[in-house]
Amino acid sequence: MANDIDKKIEELRADFDEKLEERDEKIKDLKTISDERENTINELKEGSGKLTFPLDTFSRNTLKDATSSDIIDIFWDKYYYYFTFFESVDVTAIVSQANDSDGSVEENISIPLPGVWHLQGIGTASLVYDSTGITLSTGSTLNSKAWMQKLPAYQNILRWDKHSRFRTGFQLSDDDDQNVWLVVGQSTGTNSYGFKIVGNSLMGSINDGSTETLTASLLTISKSTTYTLEARFYPDSHVDFYIDGILKSSISGSNFPSGTTRTDLAEFFIWTTASADKQLSVSFFEYLQERE
Repeated sequence: MANDIDKKIEELRADFDEKLEERDEKIKDLKTISDERENTINELKEGSGKLTFPLDTFSRNTLKDATSSDIIDIFWDKYYYYFTFFESVDVTAIVSQANDSDGSVEENISIPLPGVWHLQGIGTASLVYDSTGITLSTGSTLNSKAWMQKLPAYQNILRWDKHSRFRTGFQLSDDDDQNVWLVVGQSTGTNSYGFKIVGNSLMGSINDGSTETLTASLLTISKSTTYTLEARFYPDSHVDFYIDGILKSSISGSNFPSGTTRTDLAEFFIWTTASADKQLSVSFFEYLQERE
């Protein structure tokens, strides 16, 4: 009889110990869940207002909460963006004037059409404009110059005290006896940054209105070859110069363009230093600048 009682007690103890172990495991599981919850809360608090990539749950939900209108407002308020394939330039058109009495053509009259970009030149300069882009030509007269510029006067957007950058693509018909500028601002004697070519040597350039500072040669260009140029301007700090998407050099220190509002968006300029025609062809210009 006593043996049966002892055996029963042992069975009860074993069952009780097993239940205690199960309880301890559940307590551990609950503590793990609690710790994970606390960590998640802390991560959300630390990440408040921040996005992480790849997107976690918080970042994904934050992006979902940003409407398209919010995104547009941010860009509209903080940045100015301009892009052109040079759809409009100053050109001359031939129009027919009808005879008042019988409607027949009386004469042909040449009239200038208004344009966004304006061509100027000295000597035998000319411009060719078609669906491929614009070609500035000096003609074959020594020291002839051709340039194209955009000078929007009635605005207060363009500034030298804001971050900006530009891109353009170009091609030259020759690789010697020429000076070429592709710049934001104007090419000579005024504030500008961008690129200068002397002969076949391509350099980065900045100008404070009195002093031009150049990088070492970034590239020896080849005629009839297309290049994509990019310059990024950081006021009173540095300018980075890219060729075909690759950072090539920077200028930092002094002689930086300065001031607030300006009316010179950009200029493309070619100058022949020989009695031979030199041509600069461009197809697009892209510009981005901070407003604030």
